Amino acid sequence: MEIFRILLICGIMYLTSQILIVILKYFKNLIQSEQLIVEKNDKYFGLAFSVLLIIGFLYFQKKDVILGLQLGLLITLFWGLLILFIKFIVHISDMFYVKHQRIEGINSKGFKIAKGTKLKPYYWRDIKWIKFDKEKFRLIFKEKNKVVIDKKTQNLYLLLKNIPLGFKDFDYEYIDSFFSNLTTCVVCGAVAFNDSKCLSCSCTNWTNVLEKEYLNYEEYVKANQLEIFATMEKNEKFSDFKIIDKNFKFDSNWTPMVTKTEVLKYSEKEFWEKE
Repeated sequence: MEIFRILLICGIMYLTSQILIVILKYFKNLIQSEQLIVEKNDKYFGLAFSVLLIIGFLYFQKKDVILGLQLGLLITLFWGLLILFIKFIVHISDMFYVKHQRIEGINSKGFKIAKGTKLKPYYWRDIKWIKFDKEKFRLIFKEKNKVVIDKKTQNLYLLLKNIPLGFKDFDYEYIDSFFSNLTTCVVCGAVAFNDSKCLSCSCTNWTNVLEKEYLNYEEYVKANQLEIFATMEKNEKFSDFKIIDKNFKFDSNWTPMVTKTEVLKYSEKEFWEKE
């Protein structure tokens, strides 16, 4: 009889922890306004839990059932705190070491996310939903797990323009409006200027801070153009004032304020190795 008592306590303990995990998962989905999907395993956990409770109260002592419930609660609490601690450590480490995330291989089948040396493919057919967070300017989607792509991710803008139709939670009109409202950057010529900053070269509008560093806006533009279009080596091919940025279009009518000769002289002075 003692072995059945131990099995009952262990069973209630295990199922209690599983039920609590399921409840927390549904609660999290509810907060994030995600669709609630009841998995088959969740139903089985609930049924088994109910059966064990009935058996426990009918054929065993009440204290054994309560002990199983308490142990299940404690185990769930322990694992929850351990996971939070691990996430905290990871967050702290990310503050000191940031892996540059980038998007690669965007096509009609899907795309790849590269983080450090790791490259993970994602396929449109496997993605359940995609949302765009306008406030934080980040893309969120769910395949097996939820993935967040923030605005610092390389080629995010290119990915936004290539998301296929059919994802009901994705605001296609907002994205179309966002790109159609971009203007030509005076510094680099990319159609990527949004309000006060270029999303391609990161140059900004004229500000009080810049007034302390440059005589006027023209000097600011020229200084940045020299830096952007400079060649790092003598034998490096000159870009002909065209930035290679797949995220944005280049304005063919744009004209730089500096000449090729000025850029090459600046490059020789600042970057080329002395012979």
